[in-house]
Amino acid sequence: MKLIDFDKHFQKFAMNLVKKYAGKIKPEVLEEKIPDFYTAWSETVYPNLGCSPVQYFQSKSDGELVLLLSEYVLQGISLPQILLDEITTRKEIAQPLSKLLTVNNEELQTVTANLLQELQSTIGFPVYAEWILNDDYGVPLKELACELLNQDPDWVYDYVMQDLILYSDTAREFLCDILVNAKKDDRTFDLLMEFFDKDINTPLFAAYLGRYGDERALPALKRKVCSEEITYLSFVELKNAIERLGEPCDIVRDFSHDPSYQALKNLQDKK
Repeated sequence: MKLIDFDKHFQKFAMNLVKKYAGKIKPEVLEEKIPDFYTAWSETVYPNLGCSPVQYFQSKSDGELVLLLSEYVLQGISLPQILLDEITTRKEIAQPLSKLLTVNNEELQTVTANLLQELQSTIGFPVYAEWILNDDYGVPLKELACELLNQDPDWVYDYVMQDLILYSDTAREFLCDILVNAKKDDRTFDLLMEFFDKDINTPLFAAYLGRYGDERALPALKRKVCSEEITYLSFVELKNAIERLGEPCDIVRDFSHDPSYQALKNLQDKK
């Protein structure tokens, strides 16, 4: 399919306007007008199209828009914002659009998931869960899935809890990001404690335990906050978690030789 590079046409349109106003308008003011330039360009009728760029996409069916979206990404041509804008005006497009979530292209899957979010559609939830549960998918898709599924943590709880023990460590670690916000369950608490005890990412899982709000985590948090092996970032999150669970934590430690402490202090000194 031959595609129109609308962004390339807009760049030419914008450059002509920049030359026209050069020396007449301050550069920063000219930059602020770029969105107005884009609107003017998108509503300009082009003879070879017989319509404006906006009208071009408005005239397409839902299926045609989904196909165009796919082709722009797969052919490596810049996605026109007007195409994305038109898609997000059509509630019924969620069904055909969701089929692109299973195309083996991370950029297309990401764009599609973000569009479905703008459409406030949950049709992609089972696919997002699969991105987390299947170790064949990369970290970027797993992180995006966590972000999207955190819109309804209880849905995830109902979807995964029965088979929680069967999933890989990678999948269960990502699931913690969502289950910590879902309805309470001893299996969730045990999962959070499992990863906390593994010292895989102490700051993260200390924060999870603080958010989860189960006081049974306090003994483990207190033991680790006193450890000489923890980093400054771990200490901060452990202390915050303990206090969040309702107990004071007045421990003072010298982390002047810790790289993360030094970096933070240098950043503060520059302000």
